[in-house]
Amino acid sequence: YDFGGGTFDVAIIRKDSDGFHRLGAGGDPALGGEDFTQLLVEEFEDRLNQMLEDQGEDVDMMDEETSGLSHEEYCKNREQIWSNCEALKCALSESEKEEVAIRVYTKPGSKQEVPFALSREEFEDITAGLVERSRKALDEALSSAHLTRDAIDVVILAGGTSTIPCIRTLVEHYFGSKTPVMKDRDTATLIAAGAAAFADRKWNPESTIHQRILVYEKTIDDLGVAYKRDSSDLHYRFGLVIPAEKSLPCQSDHPCEYSLPQDGTEHLSVFFYKRKAGSTSEMTTDADMDYIGKVEIDHLPPLKQSDAVVQVMFSLTKEYLLDATVTVRDGQGNEVRTKSAHISKAGV
Repeated sequence: YDFGGGTFDVAIIRKDSDGFHRLGAGGDPALGGEDFTQLLVEEFEDRLNQMLEDQGEDVDMMDEETSGLSHEEYCKNREQIWSNCEALKCALSESEKEEVAIRVYTKPGSKQEVPFALSREEFEDITAGLVERSRKALDEALSSAHLTRDAIDVVILAGGTSTIPCIRTLVEHYFGSKTPVMKDRDTATLIAAGAAAFADRKWNPESTIHQRILVYEKTIDDLGVAYKRDSSDLHYRFGLVIPAEKSLPCQSDHPCEYSLPQDGTEHLSVFFYKRKAGSTSEMTTDADMDYIGKVEIDHLPPLKQSDAVVQVMFSLTKEYLLDATVTVRDGQGNEVRTKSAHISKAGV
């Protein structure tokens, strides 16, 4: 069930000893996440024009010729409205109500901040027609395979749009409680990961893709960062970020924080380690420690060691893929630099 930003595709696949076989397909090449965003854009435009009408302004800000705006101002409005509506759509997948403030030109040379609040229920009412189109695609796919709903063993969700709660609810209700819906993977990258695995298996003579891909329910190590207490410290110490036995997928509850190694540090290397579960070792040179990756940040501005803070955050998937983010902040808490790294298998 692949619901992406621009298209929607459904495939019914049978797996047997000979591999994978497509039994049927459906979808809508003219339906995607952008259509959901466009409906929010239209809703905001209606509210904006109504607000201006209430203020005594009889003007359609969405019509370039009658808006009175320059071409550049009109285009900037369109960009601001779209990007904020896209952000609002994504936020409503996590919360029941969200609000954005969209700063647009309401007169030539004059901007105004226009609030746009929307509840998840309102979002679902606005997009109900699109959701219904996606349901019909499921009917089409089953019909082409000459199957009924109860013949499906598992549904695999892919594409960012499949994270929208009403879409997931539709799929779960459509197939019923006896058919599991796989939704613990990163739907936005699932298709790309599959394509890469297929290419590796097909063209790489040394491919190991036929080997079983391990999936973990809990962390099997302590995962953390190496740091020095100050410039006189001769050894790196281990700072815990994610402990062993934590349910996956997961992310660190709060950032691991430490100081710069010295005043005026221009280049910062942040090293990541794993520690054997149950170990209390503190030094990264101990036998229970293993190096797994690093982040390097260049061209830091002059900062005092006593003021600056280095923050490290981890997130870990069930496949043991680690994403690490390092942020350097100044004495006022302002972000100075941020850099991320993707660490495959986190040393497994």
